[in-house]
Formats: sequence, structure tokens, C-alpha cells
Amino acid sequence: MSLISVIIPVYNEENNLPFLLRQLKNMFVHTTHDFEAIQKMS
Repeated sequence: MSLISVIIPVYNEENNLPFLLRQLKNMFVHTTHDFEAIQKMS
């Protein structure tokens, strides 16, 4: 199984992260890949 890294640049969008992470999880649950979300806060 391969790992996909999703790099998320975040600026004044912290409130949207839970929604975005749920959407990513829902997308990857239908694949054979694992994923990690890397959040870059500036």
C-alpha cells in the first residue's frame, strides 16, 4: 500500500480544516492508498 502526502497551505482558514480533512478521509477510504495531511500554517 502506498502513502500519499497532501500538503495543505493554510492562511486564515483554520476553521475550514475539519471539513477539508473529513472530505480527504472520505475520498481516500475508497482507495487502497493511505494518506497523511501536512498543514503549513503561515
